Amino acid sequence: MHDEPPNAAVLKKKETKSDLIAHATIEEYLKAHSKPNGGLKSFFHSNLFVALLLWILSQAVIFGGFIISFYMKSTQLSEWKGNTDATIKRMDDSGTIYGKFTDDKEKQDIAVLQDKVSKLEQDTRQLPVIESEHKRLTKDVDDLTHGKK
Repeated sequence: MHDEPPNAAVLKKKETKSDLIAHATIEEYLKAHSKPNGGLKSFFHSNLFVALLLWILSQAVIFGGFIISFYMKSTQLSEWKGNTDATIKRMDDSGTIYGKFTDDKEKQDIAVLQDKVSKLEQDTRQLPVIESEHKRLTKDVDDLTHGKK
């Protein structure tokens, strides 16, 4: 009759799909998943499709974030450039605050120096007279020492 005892059928474990997949070779696994049994409709219901869809959506979110970030940075750069251009134009037209304070201080310094130069000019106008008097006195002293007078 049967070679197996009647309890052997009960003790034999039923193989599940996961057991079949676990013991399958890579070639068998890829061959089984390359063409789902149900065709395209079955592919849309598979885990592979969900994984691909999630990957594509995550890449789209990352790319969208990059584009938005790039747009915001370029907008900030344009605003900064506009402000800088306006500041530079004002500086070219009317100068800087530092330049105005420096100009005022330099004007005061120049006024003080002009006064000093005026006094020196007044003092140096007497030099030719002093030189001629010095020459005359030196000549008179030489004449007196040599007995000419």
